[in-house]
Amino acid sequence: MNFRCRYFLIAGLLSSVLILLTGCTEKSVAPQIEPVGPAVDSILVTPGFILPGGQVRLEAVVSNPNNDSLSYAWSTYPRAGRFTDSLAPITDMSIAVNLKAGMMIKVMVDITDGADKFQAHKWISIDTGLTLTGNIYYPQTHIPIPDAEISIGYRADTSDTNGSYILPNIAPNQYDIRAFKPQFDTFSTVVEITSDTSINLFLQSATAVTSVSGQIVTREFAPLMDALVTVINPDGSASELTARTDAGGNYKIENVPYGNIILRIHDGGNPNYKLLTQDFSVDISNPDSSIDFIGRIRRLAFQSEGISSVNLWKFSRYDFWLPWYIDSANDCYRYDFCQATDMGILMMANGIAIPQEAAAVYWVINASIEEASFDIGMQVDGVMIDANKYWGGTKELALDEPLPADIHFLAGHSVKMYIYAWTQRAGISGSVKLREFSLFYYL
Repeated sequence: MNFRCRYFLIAGLLSSVLILLTGCTEKSVAPQIEPVGPAVDSILVTPGFILPGGQVRLEAVVSNPNNDSLSYAWSTYPRAGRFTDSLAPITDMSIAVNLKAGMMIKVMVDITDGADKFQAHKWISIDTGLTLTGNIYYPQTHIPIPDAEISIGYRADTSDTNGSYILPNIAPNQYDIRAFKPQFDTFSTVVEITSDTSINLFLQSATAVTSVSGQIVTREFAPLMDALVTVINPDGSASELTARTDAGGNYKIENVPYGNIILRIHDGGNPNYKLLTQDFSVDISNPDSSIDFIGRIRRLAFQSEGISSVNLWKFSRYDFWLPWYIDSANDCYRYDFCQATDMGILMMANGIAIPQEAAAVYWVINASIEEASFDIGMQVDGVMIDANKYWGGTKELALDEPLPADIHFLAGHSVKMYIYAWTQRAGISGSVKLREFSLFYYL
């Protein structure tokens, strides 16, 4: 091979090498890397305190390096509530009210970029919340307001016929509590709920209440000054709606609820008379209602104070019962026990006529008992009746109370009292001193 041929051969080889080197550096293709798709990093749940009937916010935290267009689909197992938007990356879910504390719910989210589908889940537990209870009343009373709507946060209830409400499963927090009913002013206040709490609410109204007025007189139509008239709550307690009669026996109570209520007339401390407490069921259906009452005042039937009325008693033996005697200090009727078998009796000399119209019969007893037994019996129209009143030991008696017998057995009849005494313990001397024994009836 001549020189010329060798030259061209070498030049061609060098050109080929140069072309190969150039292709490797400028026009070579790198190995293909599979693109990274979206992935769910976590599911955020707020708040952390989850209650039946409550709301939670769910947020899917997603890595999306290629900024793909993503679709979402939320679900739960078991089915536990409703989503505001089950196809959004962030959604609110209302927890079903019938779920129980301690239950576990699986929250799931499916995400797709159109080609691939990814799923993530998170278990959440239902917590035990606090309970708010109470009643809704008319102001200054415990008279219930039924069918009032009460709400706190997202929870609500309606008061029942007793005015009661209950709002369970409340998270600890500060809340605006509201109550509403037509014809009543809306009630609103801020409360801090940190434990199970009971709150009574009072709703004001200008149209659901009215005034009640009237007069209280005796059966002889004499006005009773300083008598009290009070609206009574359904539980029998006195409300704050009360009035005192003036010199003409007139009273007026404002803000009385319409409907059937109890009005109580009772003694207001006037020293000139003592008024029997009486309850009256009245129907308040008209504005500015007028209701009059006949008050029954205490009237004396029998009074023995000290020894000022010896003739009222019969001092004589009755069977094996021995008569009492007048104390040496002339201040009481007395019976002493010298032997264990001593038994004494003090009898009223005559029966006392109780008027047919009497509403109640009271006795007033002031006595001292020392190591003794003290018992009272009575005759009604000559028939002995056990009063079933007994005291024993050593004590002072200061009683002002109704006789232990139905008024129907006493009104219109003659009543005669027997007072018995005997030693409390065998071989022990004792005594009974009676300083006052009076009978009154209310008419």
